[in-house]
Amino acid sequence: ESDTGEVPEKTAEELFRHACNLEHAARAFIKLKTGGFGALYPDVVLVGERRNDTTVLPSYPFAGTSGRYLFNALDLVGVTSYKIHVTNAIKDDNSPMRREEIIFLRGERTKFVALGEVADYTLTKLDEPHSRAPHPQFRWRFHHHQLAEYGRQIYDAAFSEARYTP
Repeated sequence: ESDTGEVPEKTAEELFRHACNLEHAARAFIKLKTGGFGALYPDVVLVGERRNDTTVLPSYPFAGTSGRYLFNALDLVGVTSYKIHVTNAIKDDNSPMRREEIIFLRGERTKFVALGEVADYTLTKLDEPHSRAPHPQFRWRFHHHQLAEYGRQIYDAAFSEARYTP
């Protein structure tokens, strides 16, 4: 795709599965108790805010336009989807993310990235070291033409050694 911010007519899940190696997908991708999706043993956990209640979308994180924008940006910078897990800070029943979920997802090298203020607040409250990046909905609304730059921002947040420690 181009860096023009044009989003193809694919769902976030289609883009996610397209970006990963299907052999790995068959073994490693499952819908977890977290309400999210992605790798069972992720290198990076992207934490969004909450499901968009104004639309009739599937009940998984980043199912709409912001998800397409996020996964297109990750694709542009070569982030392999079979190494990430995506979840939300606020669950479908309006309950916050719990410590057990973080423990379940955290591996030896797992890094958490808060996408937006709600995710940042939640991870800080849970005392989980993390990086910060803008929520893709904000980027889509105000900077949609800077898709590759957003991909680099997420990449840097996910793979740099700098961590915000509450």
